[in-house]
Amino acid sequence: MASVSIRLLAHQMKEMAAPIYAVQTAAYRQEAVLLGVRAFPPLDRTVQDVTASSDVFFGAFDGEELLGVISLEQQSANEVLISSLTVAPSYQRRGVARALIVAVAGQTVCSKISVSTTTKNHPALALYKQLGFGERQRRSVGSEPLEIVELSAKRSNISVNADARERAFAEDRVNQQRRAGTRHLASRGRRLP
Repeated sequence: MASVSIRLLAHQMKEMAAPIYAVQTAAYRQEAVLLGVRAFPPLDRTVQDVTASSDVFFGAFDGEELLGVISLEQQSANEVLISSLTVAPSYQRRGVARALIVAVAGQTVCSKISVSTTTKNHPALALYKQLGFGERQRRSVGSEPLEIVELSAKRSNISVNADARERAFAEDRVNQQRRAGTRHLASRGRRLP
C-alpha cells in the first residue's frame, strides 16, 4: 500500500460525513460478526450522528480514498478518549489503524489516551498492546452481554516507542510461530533450521 496520509476531517459537512459513515458501518458490520452479536449499538448510528458529533475526527487517506477514521472525545484537560477507530475491511491489517493512533498521539496535548474494546476483538487488543496501552478495567454491557476492556497509555509512550514495540511484537510473533512449527515438525521427527 502507498503511503497513508492522516488529515483532520470536517465531519460536520455532509459530503465528509457520508464517507466517514460508510467506513464506520462497514467496519462495525464486520466487528458484529466477529463478536457474534446481532444487536450492536454502533450500527444504529446515522450520517446525522456523525455531523452532530462533538468529537474530533481524523482520517487516513491513500490519495483521496478514505481508508480509516479515528474520532476523539475530550475526557479532561489531560485525557482524550478514542471513541471510535474504524478501518475499511479491505484495508485492515495494513497499518492504517496504527498510523491513525500514532498520528493522533503526536497531535494531542493530552498526556493520556484511553480506548475501550471487547475482549473478543483480538486484533484490536493486539494493536493496543503493541502500542503500549495497558488494561485499566473490565465491565459487561449490552443485551447480548459483551465484556469490555478499558485501556490507556501515556501519549509520549505511543509516539516515541511505537516503532520499537512494532519490531519487538513482530519478533515475538516469529518466535511463537517458530516454536509452534518446531512442535509440529518435531511430532514428525523434523526440526526447524
